[in-house]
This record gives sequence, C-alpha cells and structure tokens, in this order.
Amino acid sequence: MNASDLTPGMHECNLNYTSSDINHQSGSLPVALLVTQPGCVYVPGDINGNGVANGVDVVFAVNFFKGVGNVPPVDCYSFCPNVSNPFFAAGDVNGNCAFNGIDITFYVRFMEGQTPTFQTCPDCPPASRLLPAVQPSLTPSIKVKTVKAGSQQ
Repeated sequence: MNASDLTPGMHECNLNYTSSDINHQSGSLPVALLVTQPGCVYVPGDINGNGVANGVDVVFAVNFFKGVGNVPPVDCYSFCPNVSNPFFAAGDVNGNCAFNGIDITFYVRFMEGQTPTFQTCPDCPPASRLLPAVQPSLTPSIKVKTVKAGSQQ
C-alpha cells in the first residue's frame, strides 16, 4: 500500500471484498491506516542508543566530547532540516538544535529534578517508532477453513 500522498494521522475506511464462500460472498471490513511522518527515530536523552535515557548516557556523552568515547549511534542530519552535520538529536536535551556541553549540564539538572523534561529540537522531533499499518477492526471477522483435496468435511 502506498501512503505517500496521505497526510500524517489516522485514516479510516471500509475494505469491500468479494469471496467464493457461499456464506460470505461479499462484505465490508472497517480498517484504519496510521500514516506517520518520516523522520529520525530516537529516544530523547538516549545518547548511547541502548533504548534507555539514564546517567550512563551522561558518561557516554562526556567521553565523546573528550574524544575518548564512541560516536553516538544515531545521526539525524539527513532527516532534519536546519541542523548541523552530524546532528545527534538524542543528545540535544535542551532543544536548541545543537548537541554540546550545555546539553550535559541540562541533563544533569534533569536528573536532579531541576528540569521537568527533556526538550527536543523543533526541526527534528523524534519520529514515531510505529510503522504505518492496516489495522482491521475486531468485528466482523472472517474465518478461513482449509480442506485437503479428496477429504470429506
């Protein structure tokens, strides 16, 4: 299914079908399609990319800035306009569209309860981890029965 011309959000419709089943020759199934905005998938504050934002990310970032640690694994530059290259959006916890030492100070303040939440760059919000999918409703349902050739049912 190509959803490239649809705006992001939930789209609902009915899927009409025809069948060779004499008990269900035709019908309509309600479906919903969730269209998400393409973008960079990251967890704010999860600088090391392990799926959890915690104090280990502060140590990871400090080591990165000192040049003795690994590069953050998620670079969002190609997904987000008006940001520097590279752009490690998970580390931009103060939301100024840059990842630097000020973010580490903000992160520590967050961990101490002095800041209520992480901020994200307005030009690079985290993309949904959900993939667009067709989701049938709970009713009605169609049961399929497979019968082997030559067997009596």
